[in-house]
Amino acid sequence: MRVFLRLESLFSAARSCAGLQSEWASRAAIEYLNEIAKLLGRTELKQEIIRELEKHRARLTHLQGNPDVDDARLLGLLSQLETLVEGTHEVRGQIGHELRRNEFLTQVRQRSHAPGGARDFDMPGFHFWLSRPAAERQKNINQWLEFTRLQEKAIAMILHLLRQSSQAKEVAAKRGSFRQNLEGQQSCELIRVSMDAALSCYPEISGSRHRISVRFMDWQGDEQRPVQTDDDVPFLLCCCGS
Repeated sequence: MRVFLRLESLFSAARSCAGLQSEWASRAAIEYLNEIAKLLGRTELKQEIIRELEKHRARLTHLQGNPDVDDARLLGLLSQLETLVEGTHEVRGQIGHELRRNEFLTQVRQRSHAPGGARDFDMPGFHFWLSRPAAERQKNINQWLEFTRLQEKAIAMILHLLRQSSQAKEVAAKRGSFRQNLEGQQSCELIRVSMDAALSCYPEISGSRHRISVRFMDWQGDEQRPVQTDDDVPFLLCCCGS
């Protein structure tokens, strides 16, 4: 789930940068693309995506015929899941290999490991590309993103269904600390915390198979270390599991 969440964030950031015209936005988009390529290169990721898609498909299939379920919406979700499963199965080799084998992206990736290594005197080819018209750079970025469109859609579907799998409940962190044991067969793959944006604290969330923990930290400014708040903090907690 952590990898899925990282990829979701990277896809969103890359597409946001692709829509901008500045050279710095194009630089950032290339960095995001290379991070995406690295994460997609995990050997087990393809099977994990298929496993999660099939798990959600099986769960939704059991809802067919339930009078409390919108059949049209259910059939639409099942159709989308079927398409994503089949498409992922059809991918040959590791997913994202088009990005990792792209010569231009590879050169940037190799030089970017050194601090400040993607400067014009180190990478004249990259500098030349950055000097091209914005429309041309945006076209290239969108073409590279299209290589991973299937994985982006699959991960978005997995996380969407997971986030919708449970109802949030009102709880409170006493003096900034909250713990909850997970009972028996209770499944919790993703923890969601919602709180009042006006509060001057933020949550630190951790979890295991047996319990979850949320600590609320007071922001002390950029020159001091944050500390756990002494106040009781009401929030919404959602333990999502399929």
